[in-house]
Amino acid sequence: MLRYVVYTRVSTEGQGKSGLGLEPQERDIGIFLDRFSAVPYEIIGRFQDLGSGANNGGPATKR
Repeated sequence: MLRYVVYTRVSTEGQGKSGLGLEPQERDIGIFLDRFSAVPYEIIGRFQDLGSGANNGGPATKR
């Protein structure tokens, strides 16, 4: 049995309103797993990240 951890993220409130929010991501992940994963599979964890990572104190990224 394959095991998965689901991670969804939005960095701005606008993303949630644009159709890129958490619910559509969850839906798309479910569709992907149903179509392409070996059956049976198990989701062993779910994580959601809300808000920008721009000021989280992590390492800077070059753009």
